[in-house]
Amino acid sequence: MHTVARLRHEAGAMLVAEAKAEAALKNTPEHRAYEVAQERTAATLAELRHAEAAARELAVKAYAETGSKKPARGVKVAVYERVLYDHDEALAWCKAKAPALVCEALNEQACRKTALHLPGAPIEVTSDPRARLDADLGPLLTEAQEEPETEAAAEAVRV
Repeated sequence: MHTVARLRHEAGAMLVAEAKAEAALKNTPEHRAYEVAQERTAATLAELRHAEAAARELAVKAYAETGSKKPARGVKVAVYERVLYDHDEALAWCKAKAPALVCEALNEQACRKTALHLPGAPIEVTSDPRARLDADLGPLLTEAQEEPETEAAAEAVRV
């Protein structure tokens, strides 16, 4: 118990010393400059997240207008298939028409993979386009930009 008592006493003294050192440090111009830099970084990162989201949204709009999966330099649109269905309705349909997709329960992975090839199935397949921004957009800062084909693509380049 002596060790515990000693360590508690030392830890308490260290916490007091740390608090004093932190208070002294916060009163320095260097620490204030550090805090300002942190605030600027946080603001810039928040603005970046907003601009990236806007650029992705505009790229998807440009894709919808033109069908181009590269609506602007530095961005690509990938189209994912989404398979939508009511589980119970699909299970009943598969039991009647596609029993290979059913063991004791609906094999959802197989159902999703074969959804396009199950005519009459109570399954809807939709497209879900998503824009991806290139990791390195540095060349856009220095190179002359080509004229985009659509207004949405032009806006995506500006963002």
